[in-house]
Amino acid sequence: MRVKFLYFLIALVFITNGFADFTISEFLTDNETGITDEDSDHSDWIEIKSLSSSTTNIGGWLLTDNLTLENKWEFPSIEIPPFGRIIVFASGKNRSETNSELHTNFMLNSEGEYLALINPDGTTIAIEYKFPKQKTDISYGYSSKPIEEVLISSSTPISWFLPDAPINDWMSTNFNDESWNTGKFGIGFDTSDDYAPFFETDIKEQMRGNQTSVLVRSQFEITEPNEILEVALNIRYEDGFVAWINNQIVASRNSPELIQWNSRATSNRPDSEAVQKTNVNLEFNLGKFIKGTNTFAIQGLNRSPVGSDFLIAPELIITKASNQADLSKGYFLEPTPGLINNDNVLGFVEDTKFSINRGLYDSPIELQISSDTPNSTIIFTTDGSLPSSDNGTTYNEPFKLNKTTTIRAIAIKSGYKSTNVDTQTYLFPKDIKSQSNMDDDVVEDPRYSGEIESSLSNNLPSISITVDNESFFGPFGIHSNPELSGRNAEVPISIEYFSKNQPEDQFQIDAGLRIHGGNAREHPKKPLRLYFRESYGKKRLKHDLFPGSSVSSFDQLILRSGGHDSWSLANDFGRDPIIDLPPHGTMMRDQFLRKTELEMGLLSPRGKYVHLYLNQRYWGIYDLHERPNAAFFESHLGGEEEDFDVIHHPTFFGEDYTMVDGDPLTWETARNLLNRGINSAEDYNNISDLIDIDNLIDHFIVRTWSADYDWLSPIERNNANVSVFDNKNWYSGGKSRGENGKFKFFTWDAEMSMGNHLMINLAQFGIPSQGIINFDLTGVNDVGSPAEFYSKLRSHKPFKIRFGDRLHMHMFNNGTMSTYNNTVRWDGMARELESAIIAESARWGDEGTTIPDPFTRDDTWYPEIEWVRDEFIQQRNFIFINQLKERGLYPKTEAPNLNQFGGNVPDDFALKMNSKNSEIYYTTDGTDPYIPKTSDNIIIVDESNEAHALIPSIENGGADIDLEWKDVDAPENLGEWIYGESGIGYERSGFNYRSLINLDVEEMAGTNPSLFIRIPFIIDDTTDPQLINELRLLMRYDDGFIAYINGVKVASSNAPQQASWNSSSTGNRSDSLAIIPEEFDISDNKDLLVIGENMLAIQALNDTSQSSDLLCIPQIVATSFSFEETLNQNASKYTQIINLKEDTTILARSYNTEDSEWSALVSAKFTVGNLASEENLVISEFNYHPLKADELENSNSEFDRGDFEFIEITNTKDLTISLRGVKFTQGIDFDFDSHSKIKELQPGQQILIVKNSKAMQVRYGEGITNHIAGEFQNGTKLSNNGERITITGNDDQVIFSINYSDQKPWPIGSDGDGFSNILQQNSNDTFPLSNPKSWTISKLPNGSPAGILLNGENYIDWIAKYFPLETEIDEKSLPNSDPDNDGFMNVVEYSFGTSPNDRKIKPTISYTIINLNESDYLTTTFKANANASDIEIIGETSTNLRDWQNDCEIISISLTKDKLHKIITIKSNHSIKTSRLEQMRLKSNLDLNLSNE
Repeated sequence: MRVKFLYFLIALVFITNGFADFTISEFLTDNETGITDEDSDHSDWIEIKSLSSSTTNIGGWLLTDNLTLENKWEFPSIEIPPFGRIIVFASGKNRSETNSELHTNFMLNSEGEYLALINPDGTTIAIEYKFPKQKTDISYGYSSKPIEEVLISSSTPISWFLPDAPINDWMSTNFNDESWNTGKFGIGFDTSDDYAPFFETDIKEQMRGNQTSVLVRSQFEITEPNEILEVALNIRYEDGFVAWINNQIVASRNSPELIQWNSRATSNRPDSEAVQKTNVNLEFNLGKFIKGTNTFAIQGLNRSPVGSDFLIAPELIITKASNQADLSKGYFLEPTPGLINNDNVLGFVEDTKFSINRGLYDSPIELQISSDTPNSTIIFTTDGSLPSSDNGTTYNEPFKLNKTTTIRAIAIKSGYKSTNVDTQTYLFPKDIKSQSNMDDDVVEDPRYSGEIESSLSNNLPSISITVDNESFFGPFGIHSNPELSGRNAEVPISIEYFSKNQPEDQFQIDAGLRIHGGNAREHPKKPLRLYFRESYGKKRLKHDLFPGSSVSSFDQLILRSGGHDSWSLANDFGRDPIIDLPPHGTMMRDQFLRKTELEMGLLSPRGKYVHLYLNQRYWGIYDLHERPNAAFFESHLGGEEEDFDVIHHPTFFGEDYTMVDGDPLTWETARNLLNRGINSAEDYNNISDLIDIDNLIDHFIVRTWSADYDWLSPIERNNANVSVFDNKNWYSGGKSRGENGKFKFFTWDAEMSMGNHLMINLAQFGIPSQGIINFDLTGVNDVGSPAEFYSKLRSHKPFKIRFGDRLHMHMFNNGTMSTYNNTVRWDGMARELESAIIAESARWGDEGTTIPDPFTRDDTWYPEIEWVRDEFIQQRNFIFINQLKERGLYPKTEAPNLNQFGGNVPDDFALKMNSKNSEIYYTTDGTDPYIPKTSDNIIIVDESNEAHALIPSIENGGADIDLEWKDVDAPENLGEWIYGESGIGYERSGFNYRSLINLDVEEMAGTNPSLFIRIPFIIDDTTDPQLINELRLLMRYDDGFIAYINGVKVASSNAPQQASWNSSSTGNRSDSLAIIPEEFDISDNKDLLVIGENMLAIQALNDTSQSSDLLCIPQIVATSFSFEETLNQNASKYTQIINLKEDTTILARSYNTEDSEWSALVSAKFTVGNLASEENLVISEFNYHPLKADELENSNSEFDRGDFEFIEITNTKDLTISLRGVKFTQGIDFDFDSHSKIKELQPGQQILIVKNSKAMQVRYGEGITNHIAGEFQNGTKLSNNGERITITGNDDQVIFSINYSDQKPWPIGSDGDGFSNILQQNSNDTFPLSNPKSWTISKLPNGSPAGILLNGENYIDWIAKYFPLETEIDEKSLPNSDPDNDGFMNVVEYSFGTSPNDRKIKPTISYTIINLNESDYLTTTFKANANASDIEIIGETSTNLRDWQNDCEIISISLTKDKLHKIITIKSNHSIKTSRLEQMRLKSNLDLNLSNE
């Protein structure tokens, strides 16, 4: 065999050298990321190389992929230079115009086929390939292993000269330079030592101060110029140069266009760049090289004659073809289209395989490692280091493991590409609980000792990270130096994910690891961030990590440690029972709030709990969740990463926010629109175009409800500002480019919420540091944050109405945030962690303290879980809703109550509604009963009203006048007050307020932080205070205020609870916020107004008497309208029971006539009858890669194979179901409400959604039309590679979802081989319907859409064909009869598609043994009847010919050309053992019930 192969290779080289002018030097058959053609397609390509030393025309030469040399594609007339290369795209586009891109009339098959280059005579083959299966983005061809030769380098002799006049032809080979100076490269000088390593010839004395140019010549010899394939120049230079080869200019940098003897560089080159070797492309005709002596000349250029340094250090390299005998055929790991081929490899070592997968084990295991590549060597390590030919142990035989171990293995073979490193970690809980970092006080506690092993293994998935110990834990490692950040603080790792309860749910991937977070970096249990990059192996992790998510591709993930909601806190927190630190960790708060947002329908990072192991050491419970960057938004919302802007809280002092991805233009545009004021519906709509208002409202409902102390400010408690932090821990992102998108918001780092504050700082307010339920965050307003939008929009009436409506939707009527559902969500998460928290306690329960007793589940975790559930969750909704009522964001009028809040109801359902002390109005047409009045406002107090001001002091009596200055009556010290126009304040340090101030009170600076203001106003007879519906105070202020109307307090901000004459504000208000009016709803105080004289009194507050500015500009606005003006004409007043006879959406509000107030909106959707659900509707069959159309089906070339795609759905129950609200949301686009002609399904009925109805009619007949509901919409189609198909129902809940694939374990035969995927009957009894094991392939080609069997036959049909005289089954036609006496019964002849009357035609069956994973398996290949609909052929195995097992699987299936037979190969699932026999048989099961139907 070796001799024959060598002979073939020699013959091939002989043909190529002796007779061919051209060769196929390289080609690529699976181009995904490489070069693109003129249509921007990643077409496959073929590289043609000239073998001639002269220019040659390739016109008339031919390419073909056909062994018979048919279907040839001809080259046009093209001149190819010596040893040149051209690219031909194997695209099938058939383009051969001269001076344009070349495209063959065929495409290449990456599964392996034939490719040849043929001489113009049409028969002589210049070169041919019968190439094997190819790999994506890896090319194939011959490597000539080119030889590099250095012609010029450091220490090469030179001649040099500083010219004082022009010198002719000094660059030519024949120039006489005997009078020049001599030396060696490099040449230059430096007044310091920076360039000293790079030059041998120092010319400082001659050049500095005299000249900017130096001429340098060096000569070299070439023996065979025709062998040169490429020439390259690498050079260190400062500041510029011009280079020649044999008098031809080849390169220049920083040189003038016209080079002269005394030219200087056009710019200065920094030293840091000059010392770097730069590759310079040369413009040189290789034919200009001559045999013998050649000359390299260079003119070095300095920027200035008195420059401090100068350097010219070149390296000239040529690449020559090696001897043709050295040609080797193989794969190029880095394709080089149009360039010299690199070294290639003969093939790829097959990946290592482990007989036992990674995971958790209770008893010792025996491990075997293998590779399918013969004569490969496997090397492995157990210390976490990377195995290689120089490191590790050579695998020889299976070995046992009985303790936690990480095995890393690689398979190598000379001349082949080695495998990647496979990492498999085996965890033994018995071993883990004994690790040194596990606390014996927990492990040996009688309450936990029997559960600790289960706690480690049976509840949560595990992640095992293997990392170089020194780079992570070492003195310079990132764990030891958590302040390090950026790419330099990222270390390579192997990450494994696995679950004991779901062994198939696992992956391993190489990635990068960084420390994540802010303050939590200082905790001993640090948060981590995972990066998936191509440089580590795969650009993204692809795995279905998060149940219910459509996203299964990730570029980054976070491993959140629990941070401040855990027991592992930094040492400076310590454990202090006096201030109650830190036993309140639950590890649930942040994920609880993100789960809440997800259940509300918001986009929020999904997460799941895992056990983490670092280098085999248990590291505790972590929350694995998505990181919200541009890739996150692209994955969830579509588009491209570059379309999205992502921002979060400020990272550095002085920032309003930090850009994560994108740019701030759109965010700033939205902020500018906001800060111009919202004075019209148009202003509001313009902001709504950029900000997702509903998303903003929902997010703020969640975050403000949570009472998060580590988020935004101000935070109030009992009307006092108790903030410690501001503008922290928020994220937002929006699609700003491409299709329109809006900024969305979601919870981030909310660990200090829901009563967990960890704030010793709270002692200053005299309140507990833990367990506060009544923090009020509804007034947060941080500049630059999402609160800027929230705080300014909440004064706009449409926003307030919308806020109240959405709050009611979420918190009432079993809404997502109802007390009940919050409790259910909390309890569900607690159950998930209940066992696992024991392991967390053993690992981290004693962290950060010297007190011996660790935190434990029973003593610490349970009580905190119960407090959150029984105290915080039970009380918070009531408290929170009242806070929002005070902000005017939720009406005080009770919304209607319904006897059933929407859902599915029987026909003629009696709907009842009630509301306390209010009338109820409702609609059924989808419109709101309440239409907000847009009438003109009544300005009661204007910004230009007369104002009186007093800087109170003891001297002017301001300290003593108490209440009297706040009322209409004039105070006793009226003579001390100053008068002017409203616009009160002062500005000492800038111009922010100057234009707004009319009454200057700068005298208060340095004396008193308080200012008394009186603004009298009159309400005349035209305005009846009793008819006022809404009364609003609009304040521009810095820093705080207390407002009174006629002596009664009506509003305040940043004010102490008990104010005195010299009080300060409780918080600072930024200038940018101060100049924007903030609205305060004072409608509850409208009865204070009287016709005639009234008084608005304000105590303006600065945060300190030393403040540089103050501002107070009030405005009072009233709105008056009648009830009728706000009532929708389509609304009905509820007076009696409503009987529902059809699907109905009720929108209802209560109206309080006494307060003239509408309630929040109640929206209830009722469906009458039986709806589709996961209980009654399934995808029962789908064909994602159909057979090509045959000639009869495609006589007009109208259809491609994709046109025959279909999805079949089935009603599985005995009731007729409605398809209202049903739609496909993944895989294809199809909405039954809009696109389907079939609106309901009868019991057992099957219907189809198809790609092309006409194509389906052509293939399956006109009758199929009755079963087609409609066609795929928006150009969607099913992926040939696999994807997720999801159907959702009337309430957007998932009815059915599968993530199919063209790879195992999904059925073989449906990926273009002629068969469809069919849901097996009763599969749900064994596996979930989404499990590949629940699916099989159709019995017949083209499937059975809606029960239609194309060309199908049953046994009765078959009898009629071969025994036409028989009217029924008799002895001759019985299944077990053998009329032709060939030894095969009728049922076998029927099964295998042979004749029962011709003994010469027998079933075709062959047996072979294949080797997989170094084990032998018995296989059988046979030809079966492709159209038999009532027969099943199965493989059975036995070791004794008595006991047979059905344990075979199909490993390949295809159709014969006439489609009458299917060729099937089945494999035993048990390997052949040397100590026993292995038998296999084929068994035909005939279902006569189907035959008789």
